[in-house]
Amino acid sequence: MRKDLSAPRGVTMSQPEPDWLRPLIADRWGLEVAAVDNFDGEHDLTRRLSLASGGFACAKVRNAAGDARRRTERELTAASLAATALPTASTWLTDDGANIVEYRGQLVWVTEWLGGIRWIDVPRPDDVLCRELGRTAARMVDALQPLEVEAATRHHWDLREVPASIAMHRDQITDERQAAIADRTLTLFERYAVPALSIAPTSALHQDLNDHNVLVERRGDQLAVSGVVDFGDLVCGPAISELAVAVAYAMLRRVHPLDAAAAVVGGWADERGRLTPEEAAAIVPLASGRLLVNALTWAARSGDQPAYAHARSAHTWATLHRLAAIPATFAQQRIAPCDRRPIDIAGSIPAVPGASNLPVADLDPHDSRWDDIDPTDAHAIHSALPAGARLVQHDTVRLDHGGFADGEGGPATVQLGVELLLDTDTPVVAPLAGEVVAAQPLLIEHEVDGRAFTTRWRDLATALTPGSVVAAGDPLGTAQAMVPLGLQILNIRIGEGEAIPDFVRPADRVAWTSISNDPSALIGRVPAPVDPPRVDAVIKRNERLASSQRYYYREPATLVRSRDCALIDTNAHMYLDAINNVTHVGHANRRVVEAATRQMHRLNTNSRFVYQQMGDYAERLAATLPDPLEVVFLVCTGSEANDLALRIARQVTGNEQIVVIDGAYHGNTTAVTGISPDRYKGPGGQGPPPTTSEVPRPDRLRGAYGYDHPDPGSAYAADAEVVIDQLVAAGNAPAAFIAESLMGTSGQIVHPDGYLRQVFATVRKAGGLCIADEVQVGFGRLGETFWGFELGGVIPDIVTMGKPMGNGHPIAAVVTTRKIADLFDQGMKYFNTFGGNPVSCAVADAVLDEIEWQSLQARSTSVGRYFKSQLEKLRTDDPRIVDVRGLGLYLGIEFAEPDTLEPMSWLARAVSERMLQRGVVVYPNGVLGNCLKLKPPMVFGPSDVDRFIATLRATLEEIR
Repeated sequence: MRKDLSAPRGVTMSQPEPDWLRPLIADRWGLEVAAVDNFDGEHDLTRRLSLASGGFACAKVRNAAGDARRRTERELTAASLAATALPTASTWLTDDGANIVEYRGQLVWVTEWLGGIRWIDVPRPDDVLCRELGRTAARMVDALQPLEVEAATRHHWDLREVPASIAMHRDQITDERQAAIADRTLTLFERYAVPALSIAPTSALHQDLNDHNVLVERRGDQLAVSGVVDFGDLVCGPAISELAVAVAYAMLRRVHPLDAAAAVVGGWADERGRLTPEEAAAIVPLASGRLLVNALTWAARSGDQPAYAHARSAHTWATLHRLAAIPATFAQQRIAPCDRRPIDIAGSIPAVPGASNLPVADLDPHDSRWDDIDPTDAHAIHSALPAGARLVQHDTVRLDHGGFADGEGGPATVQLGVELLLDTDTPVVAPLAGEVVAAQPLLIEHEVDGRAFTTRWRDLATALTPGSVVAAGDPLGTAQAMVPLGLQILNIRIGEGEAIPDFVRPADRVAWTSISNDPSALIGRVPAPVDPPRVDAVIKRNERLASSQRYYYREPATLVRSRDCALIDTNAHMYLDAINNVTHVGHANRRVVEAATRQMHRLNTNSRFVYQQMGDYAERLAATLPDPLEVVFLVCTGSEANDLALRIARQVTGNEQIVVIDGAYHGNTTAVTGISPDRYKGPGGQGPPPTTSEVPRPDRLRGAYGYDHPDPGSAYAADAEVVIDQLVAAGNAPAAFIAESLMGTSGQIVHPDGYLRQVFATVRKAGGLCIADEVQVGFGRLGETFWGFELGGVIPDIVTMGKPMGNGHPIAAVVTTRKIADLFDQGMKYFNTFGGNPVSCAVADAVLDEIEWQSLQARSTSVGRYFKSQLEKLRTDDPRIVDVRGLGLYLGIEFAEPDTLEPMSWLARAVSERMLQRGVVVYPNGVLGNCLKLKPPMVFGPSDVDRFIATLRATLEEIR
């Protein structure tokens, strides 16, 4: 009778802490233990010791019977070897230099306590972390090479024992579905894993990189492996076993487990090179075998250790269910792609009459036919296609299957095989001889030149049943009129229970198209030419543009389309745009596009020529501003506008000094960079030029006068007055004070009541001008007023505006009084070639139309209030949100440690990166980089708020 290697050995978690443990540690190690915490363990008693001197240590207790000491010595040696390449716990010697103490029939040893959390306690280990786990597995194998472990030594968790372990516990499975999974797992293990294990190079292995033994810590906004513990399952075995165990536990809790597997294998390949085809075929069967043994083992032990058993196997069956539906060949191709020769079907009979003449419907997001419709509306997309019969080619990204990115690489937008839409019922015949293996969808197995493959027919009306044999030309069924008929050719046999998708995620595209080949020849068509791959836009940008021109996100989406608040990438994945205050009236706004197109057909020239559009627009723009602001300068960007405003102020006043608010940003020209503390005090900055003076930022969370101050506006204004008075006293009176009407880049800081009014008065008393920078917040974005400065109860001498003015078209403006404009005209001439050209004016005029016709200012008020209220609700649930602020649709949230206000910039970055994967565009800003800026297009509605809040909530729950 075979020994049951799954039986637990030694001390188990059911035992209480020995009363002798603390005195023994004090006596032999000289450590005073203040408290002891229990930690789960399979065989040994594990305790975390809180030391009176501060810090922690780990005490392990093991039954001393048999060869326990030899095994323990070997484990400690292994840990020491691994420490050369990996973070492992060092052993603490006793006062007399021993590493292990035997006491009352037990072995006791003490190690350092490694920081971090267990892998299982990470809500969702991402692919970056999984890749590092793969590197960790590879480094472990390399580090343990010198260790001698008896080749004959095996134990329950040795992957070579999987068939025996499954056989031993198979009769415990009473659920039919689970029994089928166990049988399939064993079959694939014996088919792929056993041969690979027999030829793989061997080494000493940890072979237990499970989710309880790998520790993780946060480094910046990403997680990293911080430690490996428990060398109790050391074995001499095939090196790929180390990788397979890591893969097994990385796949748990993943909707698409092979994403994690591919990342782990990628990390292994970084260190040890690509897997051989035999190894690649074996990895998922090996990992599945380990998971099945895990499930069966802890089910058997649940009576002795119910809580621990549940924790160790809670997610195992769910993962095994997902893996059971995945064809083995796809699993291999997904984790380590290799070339697969397409099936030769040149001699087939055309299966569908007339299919060779069907027009092709190109549903790719790049196609120009979508320019005039809403690309987010599947009905509109289908209506734009030619009426009647058509064909969609194999390996096509389909815009009509697009949707918001779901955080798991979806939605599935890549079509496998061809899809035919016929306008009459059409008989379909077998293109090749074969045998029916399933009826819906119709699956037929074929063989050509000794190679088996499958054709798959979706939505074909057929009377055939499994086991039917068909010859080439025999009837298969009927393609029904206007019911899409799908046809795939798969260069594999399809196993029972294995799922073949019609559409796949972009991440799975390469793997699936190596299996699902172009079936065009089966319907009498020449296979579509394979388009040369587009050069990755990020690669091209990095190669040709300066690195200082940064882009959002580590792994940005490549965008091709947009509409209203939605952005669409090359994979037809959509993203809710919550930060684009440039596209003020919505992406691809129809009236704005039509205005630009119409004017470009008519006239576009430089602003020295006379045309109606320039004067008409300037008059309309000035009408939105209070008297005496009436003279308009049209330029191209907000930076140009602020640059010109400085030039005007300095010429008119004869002074040079500019007063700015700490943390402000006003643009990217040399002049305005010099008045932007956000830039000159940031990385690479060289501090303010001598002509710039700062006043404190009126930040009620972090500043001197907080939310509890009775009159913060007056208090901050008084501090500004001190700075300005000092300038005047030094004979350096200011030319101007420039302020964003609501501070954007520094973190959506709202000026306290009375602040601008009092500072403006002080500046004017000193002979300076007051400039309101409305580049980010103007044109009704703040809701209650059209211009932000109106909320402060002031009228500036100069107003600058830009970003939203042209809905993404480069137009900006400076507006001032007639007196100031006339004084400026007495100096050096001013000219701007493109500022106020006819097309720009037509676009900007259309933007004002849209703001008025869609009541966007009122919408900003109502939606902004709802948005802010929902953010406040979220704040009550997550104390890391320490502030919610802003007005209208210009809002911000700040992340910090709730007790200390230590900024959590890592959280802002991590949330932004993960929300992009979940289909929402948001990004950090703020002086400390710990805020999220929320400034969506003004067409943002309540349903968009709900999507944003739900996504943010789920993301915060995931990132801890």
